[in-house]
Amino acid sequence: MQMPVNNEKFPDFPYRASEVVRFIQSKELFTCMLSNGRVIHFCPGDVASFRRWLVGNGVKDISEVS
Repeated sequence: MQMPVNNEKFPDFPYRASEVVRFIQSKELFTCMLSNGRVIHFCPGDVASFRRWLVGNGVKDISEVS
């Protein structure tokens, strides 16, 4: 599935990009921290597209923080 990364919504993900503050990925599982402080888990159907969507919308990947 190819979709523009600047879409505010990702298919089957119930949150907007602007609600996701940071994430970490472990294989197909994404753990995301939302702006309201909640931590959620999501397994997208298309892992690569979801990761591109997060990064393209400026969501910080905490695995890359040194």
